[in-house]
Amino acid sequence: MTKLRAVLAAAASLVIGGLSIGIALNQAGQSEGMTTAEWCAAIDKISDAQKLERFFVAIQDGATIPKAWPDTDSGRLLGDCAGGTCTIAPAASPECAYTYQYDCGPLRQGWRVCEVRAHPYIAKGWLLAANANPDLRWYGSLGQVVTECLVHFSGPDCLALLQADDKCWLLDDGGVCRYGSLLGSAEPDESATPCPYARVKARLPCVVNRGAGSEMTDAEREWTDEEMDQL
Repeated sequence: MTKLRAVLAAAASLVIGGLSIGIALNQAGQSEGMTTAEWCAAIDKISDAQKLERFFVAIQDGATIPKAWPDTDSGRLLGDCAGGTCTIAPAASPECAYTYQYDCGPLRQGWRVCEVRAHPYIAKGWLLAANANPDLRWYGSLGQVVTECLVHFSGPDCLALLQADDKCWLLDDGGVCRYGSLLGSAEPDESATPCPYARVKARLPCVVNRGAGSEMTDAEREWTDEEMDQL
């Protein structure tokens, strides 16, 4: 186990026991012998945009959002989440916070679906939380969020939950929709062709950070425990 993971696991146990994340990280850092400089360097490394992955969490209205969750190695920190940002920072060095972003759609049928971009370690923490909490659901891929949404909600509800017209989509024939319109198509009056949402196969990233073609890999990926356990 790396020193960073040991600190996060120890801190998660303390947070589950009632401490704030900042104080828990201070105590965990001291107990594991991690200096402020080491913490800052480790956080800088995992904050690289190339290490961020996309996953989805459905949250029932009124659910308590966990800050940490138990795991076989003591636990995983999820962070203090508010206003679209989750933060993991020691009280002693808040300037070296690990932050990740989320974007939640509107409330429909008592649920919201939130898109999250974070390190795979964080994704596994939310997966563990969702597996044990009926108020949470975890969708690990851009394709899974479509299929699983339709299991629980109607088509119109899924369009709202997933903010369909504000996102990009892969169709079953390989076509692509962007912000509500079918790319490469126009109506007889030259207006944009509306996206045929009944044929949507998966979400697509509208912005690609890992090179051309990576958006297709992201749409069809399968998460593994191995990648979510590396830190």
